[in-house]
Amino acid sequence: MNLSEKINFAVVSLFVLLLFIGCRDASKEEVEEPPVIVVSGFETFYEQFHADTAYQLSHIRFPLEGMPSYADGMEEDISKFRWQKEDWLIHKKMNDEEFEIKFVVFDESLITEIIKHKSKQLAIVRRFAKSDGEWFLIYYSGLNPLRK
Repeated sequence: MNLSEKINFAVVSLFVLLLFIGCRDASKEEVEEPPVIVVSGFETFYEQFHADTAYQLSHIRFPLEGMPSYADGMEEDISKFRWQKEDWLIHKKMNDEEFEIKFVVFDESLITEIIKHKSKQLAIVRRFAKSDGEWFLIYYSGLNPLRK
């Protein structure tokens, strides 16, 4: 093998190696992170809301408007339903592969979070509002069928 053949072999080998590495990295399963919220202060609030129980309870406007999970089968008037502080189950940050999280930013002081089940037509809805410089959970609907 002469010098030019050795160089060609080295270049081709390098190209094949780079192609292999590129394909291998592209095939890795990517973990989707919830989208970054660009509203000032919301992301910090969101992290602390899920990490600190006392903070969470102090940033919910009880009695909280919303709906219990699977409310379609309920006989009573859902419009009168309110979550009470003594019945509240602490929310943890959702990191489940079965759900996708979407934020709808209405303006700098109102954000709706939709946590949708990927294979079923079910979703959790939370609404956050900024009041007097602080964020609060102002609405929570447990897991219910999506409405069109």
